[in-house]
Amino acid sequence: MDDITDIFKKIDLTKIKAPMIDDNGLDELTAKYVNALFKELVVLFPAFKQSWTNDEMFLAAKRCWTKAFMEAELNDNRLINIGLRRFRQLKNPFVPTPGQFIAMCIPTLEELGLPNIHVAYKEACLNSHPSAIRNWSHKAIYHAWVATGSSTFTSMDARQSFPIFERNYEIIARRMLNGENLKDAPVIEKALPSPKDITRPSSTGVAREAFKAMFKELGVSR
Repeated sequence: MDDITDIFKKIDLTKIKAPMIDDNGLDELTAKYVNALFKELVVLFPAFKQSWTNDEMFLAAKRCWTKAFMEAELNDNRLINIGLRRFRQLKNPFVPTPGQFIAMCIPTLEELGLPNIHVAYKEACLNSHPSAIRNWSHKAIYHAWVATGSSTFTSMDARQSFPIFERNYEIIARRMLNGENLKDAPVIEKALPSPKDITRPSSTGVAREAFKAMFKELGVSR
């Protein structure tokens, strides 16, 4: 009868199902996506052999890409397909770096069905004035506005407030992309003005002029 050492020698380790995280710290699902991706890359980039000159380098590249995807939390096949679709349009025969590919996988706001950043910023600015009737064209703008704080728009100039809002808007877009169901923005119905209110000078024009100056400073045309 074989002893325990001989039994272990006969085990074919290649046929054992890999765990979710293997010994190299690689996520099984992400590695699966990278393996499928590399089949596309070798077709899209005919000069791939200049980057991966032998099988050892090819396998090392797969591990590197898998780790890069894990660090970027890129484990959604929809996003990977966006990157592939964009790279099919390129004329460069050389394989991209993991960072270049990951950047190509990020969908634009318009692809997510969201207003572009400048439209969103203008709406957030106008809705920050105390007399504004806060109606929102998209709930993503509202949530980014809440995260930024209305005082940011009224106390800072455009060069200071725009980057803050832009960052929060991108975070909200990412949350929606990940499937989070954000609450709808509150709807405020405009009340009919009283005769007394009608005779008062409107502050809306003042607010619009103030924000127009902010847009001009930012270089955004209206």
